[in-house]
Amino acid sequence: MKSQLFKCLLAALLLATGLLATSTLAGASTPTASTSIGYDISFPQCGGVPPTSAAFGIVGVSDGYPLSTNPCLASELQWAQSTVSGAPAFYMNTASPGPAY
Repeated sequence: MKSQLFKCLLAALLLATGLLATSTLAGASTPTASTSIGYDISFPQCGGVPPTSAAFGIVGVSDGYPLSTNPCLASELQWAQSTVSGAPAFYMNTASPGPAY
């Protein structure tokens, strides 16, 4: 049992070390902005100026409630695609109990 645990821990350590080495090498050969901070924007930021020099962008799809749409989704998606990573992520608020009707 201890040898299996040791093997799993060793494999995890080697994997983590490999991932760190890969990301370091990729960062050294690829010019990027000097920031590692990403931002989340959604309907509350509609009409505002989005952050600059973002490493990545996350965009809220809904307008804060289920079954709604973010009126600025298109422009916010365009902003997220212009970040250093160029690969936007999305999220939707699903914690609300939904419309009462």
